[in-house]
Formats: sequence, structure tokens, C-alpha cells
Amino acid sequence: MLEIYVFKLGYVGGVDLYRVARLVNAPQNIIRLIVGDAVRNIGEPNLGGIIYSKAQLFNLFPVVDIKAIRVGITIAPLEGNFYTHTQSTNAILISLFQTDELCEKAKRTKEEYIAQTALTELLWLQYKSRKSNSHFSDLFHQDTRGCIFDFVAHKPDKIHKLKIGQIDPICKGKLVEANVPESVVTAVERIIKRIQRPSFIGSLIQGLSKPLFSFVFGGVFIGLIINTLSSLALGEFDSIRDYFIVGFLFLLAIALAVGNYIWMLVLSNSNRNTV
Repeated sequence: MLEIYVFKLGYVGGVDLYRVARLVNAPQNIIRLIVGDAVRNIGEPNLGGIIYSKAQLFNLFPVVDIKAIRVGITIAPLEGNFYTHTQSTNAILISLFQTDELCEKAKRTKEEYIAQTALTELLWLQYKSRKSNSHFSDLFHQDTRGCIFDFVAHKPDKIHKLKIGQIDPICKGKLVEANVPESVVTAVERIIKRIQRPSFIGSLIQGLSKPLFSFVFGGVFIGLIINTLSSLALGEFDSIRDYFIVGFLFLLAIALAVGNYIWMLVLSNSNRNTV
């Protein structure tokens, strides 16, 4: 089993690392993510007074079990304007700097972003630990394919990477050639598939942002509330007809929400299969 020890570096806002752990641990049993204690004080930025060097932040990584891959999460801007840096074969640094808009447009939470990014770097560490003299360009590619190994020099391109989130056949072949364990690759794919699958509540919120669904669902839901409250206020909620109307509107609202969720699942699978 591969263990990932994830922790916060400095103030990281409302990010819930325990939710990241659930995202990673639930769909498989090959990779285990553990939440560690935060490193609260990261000092002042040492590059131009606003940017942190990777060396400065890696020096703050706690000493843990040598078999665990340590993942530090920060909101500090990193040198080179990178989102991530790796060190040796057991340390990953992830910055959430300037990711708010990306996550919003990709319809991904910060926790989903962290999980997918950590898994991408995990596979990279597995790759380079097995292939001597490897360079990141051996696995990461400049063209945007919706693959987790898209090297998005143009940051807005990361939206597509976050939305699709797959390991394309070329990159998967490279992992096989480097003898990265198939069980690890399969585990990562299961986790990413879970990340890409919309939640019921998330699909409902997203559906309500669409004018047509919002109009229809809102009309049914408001009709349900008005009919129920008015009947209760007038003391007329005492007939089979009243129960039938309320029950019908209630079931219709549920059917619309479930139908919207199924439609979102179909769209999600379609987007992945057409890339």
C-alpha cells in the first residue's frame, strides 16, 4: 500500500483535507491518504518579498515514515509561477494560488483539485523512481488532451484538464513501460473517476444555474410550498384531493432532481469518452 501524508503549510483557508482523504481512500485500497498536523508558520517569502522558493517550503516538511509520500498544501505563490513542485521521490508541494477561478469554471472543489493534483504528481514520482535520468517532459506533454499529464503552461488550459481528468492511452503506455505497478495506475483511475462523477447536490445546484431547469423545478417546488401552506392556513388540508396534489408535486420535484442528476452523469461520461 502507498501512503500519502498530506498537511497544510501555513494558512490555507477553509480547505478540508479530511474530505480529500475520503475522496482518495473510498474508491480503492491501494493508496491511503493520511491527514497530518499543519505547519502553521512558513515565514516570510524569500523571493522578491512575495514569492516562496521551493527550497524554503520543502525545508519545512515534517519528518514522517520514510515510506510515506509527503504532500504539503499552501496558498503561497511558488517560484516559476508553478502550481506544483516535487522533491526526490517522496515530497510534493501543491499551491492553491490563483486556483479559485479555475476551480469555479471547471466545477471542481478545492478538495477535488488537491486530490487530482496529488495523484498526478504521485504517478510522476512513481515513474521517475523507476526510470533513471527521466525528465518531466518524458511524461508531461505540451498539447492539451484533457489528460492529467497535460503540462498547462497557459493556466486557463488547466480548466479542461480538471474537467476531463483522464490518463490518455499514450501516457498510460509510458507508465507501463516504466513498470509503474498496474494496481497503482488502476487505483488512481478509480479515484479520478469518482472525482469526475457529479454529486446529487452538486448536480442540483448546477442545474438550478440553467434557466430552463430552474424555471421548471422552481415552479414545481414553489407550487408545492404555496399549495401546502395555503391549505394549512385555511384549514382545508383534509381531503384526498389535497393529499394527491401535494404528493404529486412532491414526487414531480424528486423526479426532476433525479432526472437532472442522471443527465449530468451522462454528460460527464460523454465528455470523458469524446476526448
